[in-house]
Amino acid sequence: MASTRFSRVLVPVLALGLMAWAPVPARAEDAVSAKGTISGKVVTEAGSPAAGIEVKLVLAKSKKDKSATEVTEKKQKKAPVAETTTDKEGAFTFADVPVGSYSIMAGDKSGKAKEKVEITSGKNADVTLTLKAPTANAGGEKQDKKHKKDVP
Repeated sequence: MASTRFSRVLVPVLALGLMAWAPVPARAEDAVSAKGTISGKVVTEAGSPAAGIEVKLVLAKSKKDKSATEVTEKKQKKAPVAETTTDKEGAFTFADVPVGSYSIMAGDKSGKAKEKVEITSGKNADVTLTLKAPTANAGGEKQDKKHKKDVP
């Protein structure tokens, strides 16, 4: 009889104790603040807005050792997370971007630009990308940077 009374008291007390130490479920507000917005503008070297330019958001590369899994992850990281095109004022926006490090790349045949950006919980980033014209070697030809050869 004493053990039954003991267990009737002990079980609820233990249950309340465990509930007090259990992790609190995430609230909807916390999930929303774990994302940010990246907005910006693409301009020419002269400073004019660049309309109709493709802008890509890509996960930034991490500097980990390269196991087979990480090589696969690296290939996935090169794929754009999001893509958009600048409006007539050269503006673009990526909304609901998860926390992390990203590269933003913009460009077309007239030039390219790349910028790194970090999204932290609930924060927004503003970026200006300046298109740089393709470079040419002394002979006026474009060069393959990897192989140092002229490209037709």
